[in-house]
Amino acid sequence: MRCHHCGHVSFDSLTVCRRCANPLLPIPRHRAPAPSIVLLPVASPVAVQETRVGLPDRFVVDGGTVEEELDWSRLTLPAELRTPDETEAARASAGSAMVYAGCLRRAVAALVDAPLSLVWTVPAMILAYVTALLGGTVAREPTFEVQLLGVGAALVAGVAVSFAYRVLCWGQGGQTPGMMLMGVRVVRRDGGDIGYGRAFLRRVGYFIALLPFGLGLIMVLLHPRRRGLHDLLAGTCVVLVDAGGGQ
Repeated sequence: MRCHHCGHVSFDSLTVCRRCANPLLPIPRHRAPAPSIVLLPVASPVAVQETRVGLPDRFVVDGGTVEEELDWSRLTLPAELRTPDETEAARASAGSAMVYAGCLRRAVAALVDAPLSLVWTVPAMILAYVTALLGGTVAREPTFEVQLLGVGAALVAGVAVSFAYRVLCWGQGGQTPGMMLMGVRVVRRDGGDIGYGRAFLRRVGYFIALLPFGLGLIMVLLHPRRRGLHDLLAGTCVVLVDAGGGQ
């Protein structure tokens, strides 16, 4: 034991010091120091940004191979995994790239298609009229009722052939021969093909647009995207082919 007064060290178990006779105090046991928490300095966002700017755009991996850093801002998800907001944004960007056809181009295309449609419509009307007369003639003298039936059959055949002419052309490629000549095409609002279902609905809407007084067709002049009532019903629009509306 060691005396705290004179510093004398004794290896015997004594209660008083042999040199100075002062009482010896027991040596206290040393306790382990309490763990201390060291706070690390936190880098400011500006410092982090400066550090990030200084990093190279290319990095080296095992084997000395150099790879370019991915640009995550340019990665896009497939259409089936996108959220509705992303899908609408994609449609909006596709719609902004399309140039809508004017009324003059569409009118000229309709005028070109008129005689081409008559090439199929007139024979169909004649065939329907003759068939109605031969089927309803009594004693080789057609009555007024039979003639009226023939006229009705001819009109129905003419409308059906004209209807089918445009539905088949729109459904197959979105263009009639007149529209091909004028460089316009019928597409969906997002620029895709309309198909035969939308083509049928658009043709039905065309006849609805004629009533009353063709107001549904006059909407083409007023609508910002040159869409008439038939386009609104079918969800279609007419665009220029060489401006992003088709191939």
